[in-house]
Amino acid sequence: MNDQRVFLVSYPRSGQHYVQRLLERVTGDDNYCELYKCVDVECPARGKPVHEKSPCPSGRRFQKSHDFDLHLPISSDSLYVVLWRRPLLSIASYYEREFRNRSQIRIGTQDGTEGCLMSDTRDAWVSFTRERAIYWSRFVEKWSTAAGKENVLFLRYEDITSDIRSTKRLFDFCFKSHDQDKLQELMAAQNLALANGRAPNRDLQNFRHPIEQATEVARSVITPSVMRSAGYDDVI
Repeated sequence: MNDQRVFLVSYPRSGQHYVQRLLERVTGDDNYCELYKCVDVECPARGKPVHEKSPCPSGRRFQKSHDFDLHLPISSDSLYVVLWRRPLLSIASYYEREFRNRSQIRIGTQDGTEGCLMSDTRDAWVSFTRERAIYWSRFVEKWSTAAGKENVLFLRYEDITSDIRSTKRLFDFCFKSHDQDKLQELMAAQNLALANGRAPNRDLQNFRHPIEQATEVARSVITPSVMRSAGYDDVI
């Protein structure tokens, strides 16, 4: 088994936990570090700032990172699985998650200011879209420059949830050896879920706020060249 540290670097709501579950189902090993919400009571960095938790002080091999400040270095002695998803889909899921357990969220913090608290309204949705589209664009611009590096693997959410070949690529990248029988069972289960229409998909037509204005806002921030570098056409 390859023992290099693996950073699972993702734009939020782009399949991070889906990939985590794939890894755990085949390895049977909970070797995953929740960088932003440490669950290891014995971890020496528990409660400390994020920059003091990377690499994982407890020695867990897989470490989650959203690279919020875009300062995560690309080191030759680590592996990087980079996940992103079509922007408006990830931003809508991100927005819903933020409001899931609270009535207000703080918007307008990307430039380092305190921002303001906003309730779940159309204005909040549009403002959130602009802020997070800026982050999506910068995230892709940074990580797409690592294309071609042997220690960086890019996986789009749409691929990892719809193409079992992406699952094999993930395991071949992370492990020198792994349980092929378990992997085949996992891929067969994925294939069955796809055939039965149980793949995780999303239709924004049923989103609780109109998406037209948010779509235009995202298009004003994310250029066609950035979309192409992420492997998409110009459809936000």
